[in-house]
Amino acid sequence: MVMNKKGSHIGMMLSFVIFIVFVVFIFSLLAPSMSLERNKQTYLNHIRTTLLEKWQTELTQTKIDITQNTGSCFLIEKYAEGNVIVRNSGGEVIGADIEEEKIEISSSTDGIYYIDYSSEIIPTLTDLSECKPVKNSDYLYTKKGDYVAEQKISKDLSQYNLDYDGLKKELGIPGDAEFGFEFEDSDGERSVVGESMAENIYTLEETVQYMDIKGNIKMGKVKFLVW
Repeated sequence: MVMNKKGSHIGMMLSFVIFIVFVVFIFSLLAPSMSLERNKQTYLNHIRTTLLEKWQTELTQTKIDITQNTGSCFLIEKYAEGNVIVRNSGGEVIGADIEEEKIEISSSTDGIYYIDYSSEIIPTLTDLSECKPVKNSDYLYTKKGDYVAEQKISKDLSQYNLDYDGLKKELGIPGDAEFGFEFEDSDGERSVVGESMAENIYTLEETVQYMDIKGNIKMGKVKFLVW
């Protein structure tokens, strides 16, 4: 009877040891993939944060009331740094030129004008001369905001194709990870780099408010990929 009890205890201990060994074995098999999954998710979040910050740009928007304009074009002081887009009261882009710290605007009409300033807009420049300063100008509002710039996204799309390794290094992505991204504009047009046939692709999609090359604020989508 005593021998049976002793044997039973030994059997239980052996079963427990076998169970522990089995658990450790399973964990050793799963641990690399679990670690890889955590790393890829970390890289994905890093790429999202880094690119969205990189694409940010400042836009300064002004609304000005012009009266007593006496010529075919007029001259006003430049309000902020960056390239310039000028619109009339109807929102139509009109010709303008920058002369030192002044803006020459191709219009003979009094009224409301909208002037946007940003380094990431492409101006509509017109060669003007002999523009006269207006007698009265009144700024009705000025506001500043940070937006994702479509032009910056386009630059990184090009760099991805021309110098992937350089962009990867700039973003701080380690060698064991690959990445891509796509941009969908307000019209549904998609620009994609880094489409992969690999398995276990990690993706993250985000809706963004972006500024196009004419200073228009629109809604789009960006998808980030890591594999």
